[in-house]
Amino acid sequence: MVGTACGLVEVAPLVDPKNVDSVVAYRTLVTRMRVMRSIGFHASKGTIRFVVVEGVSASPVVITHERRPLQLQKDRPAFVRNAKNLIGNVLATFAPDRVAYILSMDAKSQDQVAGLIMPFGALNGCALESEIPCAEFIAANFSKSFFLKNGAVWHGDRYKSADSVLGIHPPNWTNSERLAAMAAWGAL
Repeated sequence: MVGTACGLVEVAPLVDPKNVDSVVAYRTLVTRMRVMRSIGFHASKGTIRFVVVEGVSASPVVITHERRPLQLQKDRPAFVRNAKNLIGNVLATFAPDRVAYILSMDAKSQDQVAGLIMPFGALNGCALESEIPCAEFIAANFSKSFFLKNGAVWHGDRYKSADSVLGIHPPNWTNSERLAAMAAWGAL
């Protein structure tokens, strides 16, 4: 058994530390078998949604999902500080190996654009400070090819396909949560 950030994983028999090939093979095996934890984020008016996913890309498991209020402020630096505090709290609570977010440009005003983009500047800052890889996605990334590449069945649209892999997790399991979950899955 080998300890990881997310628990214990059973590995192959002990290797000979004097045999370089054996050590490389062992490290490769541990890396491939390591259970990862990622968090996907989605922003919308006044709300940050996040979904915590564990596993590997071939078998992701939703651990939890939440919504947290994040009201846009005219004082943009204060808004970014609030977003950074909220996201920093989520990262400290769930200790991910990776994070990801869905970037949406479905906005019709300057305030909407700020509310959809600025929280992810804060997320990138938190990820950088915590040395956590951060991935960016748009909804179009979750096409048929994404699902097939990850060994999943395509059911005609991204949301039905995501539900078949990730499950349905009420309450508040909307398409926004599904997108956040797909981002977390894509980061595994």
